Amino acid sequence: MGRMGRSMLPVLLLAGFYVLGFGLVAVLAWLGGWLWLAFSGHGPAHELGTLAVATALGLVVPGWRILRARPEPPLGGRAVDEHEAPQLWAQVRELAELAGTRPPEEIRLVAVANAYVWEEGRLLGLRPGRRQLYLGVPLLWALTVDGLRAVLAHELGHYANEHTHFGAGSYRGMQVVLRTIGAVGKSTLPGVLFSGYARLYLVASLAVRRQMELEADAVAVRAAGRAAVGDALRDTIRASAAWERALAGYARLARTDGATPRGVLDYFAALLDERSAPPPGEPDLPGWLAKFDLHPPLQERLAAIALLGHADRGPAVDRRPAAALVPWPAEPLRSSDFDEQAERVARSVAAMDAAALYAAARRLPCVLRHGLGSVLDLLGEGRAGELQTALGDNHLTEFVFVAAATELVHVGARWQHRWGEPLRLLHDDEVVELWEAVEAAVRDAGRVGSLRKLLLARGVPETHVAAWSRPGLYALDAGVVFRVLPGYEPSTKSLLLPDELHIFAVDRSGGYRVPSDAVGAGLAAAALAELRLRGQLRVEDDGDVVVLDPAPTGDRFLDSVLSRLTASPQRPAYQWLQSLGPDVLDTVKRRLEASRLLDTPDTARQSRAEIRRAMDRDLDSRAAALANLLWATELAGPAFGFAGLPARLYVGHVAARDPLAMAVRHTLSFTVPLPH
Repeated sequence: MGRMGRSMLPVLLLAGFYVLGFGLVAVLAWLGGWLWLAFSGHGPAHELGTLAVATALGLVVPGWRILRARPEPPLGGRAVDEHEAPQLWAQVRELAELAGTRPPEEIRLVAVANAYVWEEGRLLGLRPGRRQLYLGVPLLWALTVDGLRAVLAHELGHYANEHTHFGAGSYRGMQVVLRTIGAVGKSTLPGVLFSGYARLYLVASLAVRRQMELEADAVAVRAAGRAAVGDALRDTIRASAAWERALAGYARLARTDGATPRGVLDYFAALLDERSAPPPGEPDLPGWLAKFDLHPPLQERLAAIALLGHADRGPAVDRRPAAALVPWPAEPLRSSDFDEQAERVARSVAAMDAAALYAAARRLPCVLRHGLGSVLDLLGEGRAGELQTALGDNHLTEFVFVAAATELVHVGARWQHRWGEPLRLLHDDEVVELWEAVEAAVRDAGRVGSLRKLLLARGVPETHVAAWSRPGLYALDAGVVFRVLPGYEPSTKSLLLPDELHIFAVDRSGGYRVPSDAVGAGLAAAALAELRLRGQLRVEDDGDVVVLDPAPTGDRFLDSVLSRLTASPQRPAYQWLQSLGPDVLDTVKRRLEASRLLDTPDTARQSRAEIRRAMDRDLDSRAAALANLLWATELAGPAFGFAGLPARLYVGHVAARDPLAMAVRHTLSFTVPLPH
């Protein structure tokens, strides 16, 4: 593909997206008009008309905002002018001349183990503009001058081949597609179609981008030499892995101690020198993510470079550390982009350490909960010593601290990085004095209650921290699901509403079709709906759940849910969904893992058939209640498919009158603090 064709590809892909989008709007408008005439203004015509308008607005508004906006460069780090680093600028100017392109107007040192270029092009990148080169500080410490020359020559090769024109147009076009999907809703019919087009857009863009990387490598070989380019490719992969390890180590250190930029870089250099460091090879990416890597595999790039031996300028001649080209290589770490990077890594590492703590807790006997609740219960029972033994060499107080901090992050707290000081945890712009509370709780079982109160006051869900020794907050009983005997014909009558809803929520790979929060809220609503059908409770028009009959139903799972309802003050349904959701999700999973009924593919088919019959005959039946909850959790699409679009629209019309279905939507749309 020539340069002009490559530059025009994003424009053509974006044009194809709008052809698809407005074609869909026309079909929806025509279908809505036909249904309006056919049913005299009744039925799903109004919903289709609304969907057509929303899709049209979703196509126009995001596209107009993104395409008319002037692209902003990814500022960060520190700009370095020619007076401060004359040797670096001399190398860049020399390599630009060898590559046959003009040098950048600005060089910025940034806190990432990478290098990249930017050009402020216009008209989707078709017109050239001001150029900026971003050089990662870790590369200055990981590469020799020759290695850095190879990296710089590669980046300048993108300029020489006008790759930045394609990159700018491709990025903005993809943003239009993604923003449109967000505007119309990923699970709607337009959202599903647009998501498919987004994958096509991405695959086409990646194929071109990978070819551009090989072209830039060829320029680098001509300017810096084949040996230098091959070594630089290997060394940058090693540097990237070591930098991630250095950031993770620093994030753990910074929980209790401060550090300086030079200290972080010295630690990074030590990791580079470790004999145990992995040899240079492919980046450690999951299989699905490797498909979307912008760069070709390392071996493919090295093989392509080997074929360019005739263009090699000879052996490397400058083995000095690349940091010698800059007078203050550590100072660019004193920037907001490094602060953001450190805070992001702190969140990730804290979540991993919290998961390790929870796994240690689950290995102990008589632990019925998951997550932070299990840890607090163990501490409250005076079993800190057992938990420390299960955790191994890791420090128990620190791991309980990061587990509690991770829960606070989920409700709006954030880590704050400042050089020379430990990380601080901020919530509502206030420092959370969490370490002292955790330390006291680990040391004294009687102080666990104070830690629970602190977390509850900050908005952590009650089910994550409240003691199960309180009336009504013991573990839910999974009960028994009817097992299939040889020769028995499976029936959905063996299942409760939460069981059936869970079947629809799981895809073929075993994951959830919608976020787990939505599944948990839907399953909790299904448990309440089951009790409502049995006459045990009702849901008022204002959303309050009122227990009518606290007598046991005979089903252990439903009775354990009912006991929680009767042991607590009356609450709106959406609060019960927040409170019950995580526990009901875990309990239903345990119920179904013990049942062979789910091994048959007929279960979902039977439920689907019963829902269709209920829509015609009995809107108050179990099947109708299940249909309402499928709509509320955005599972109606996977349940009915495209062919069932009219049924889905009708279910939405009916479900809007069900207070439990609307409570699910309310729970998923807003974060509402639970009463204490």
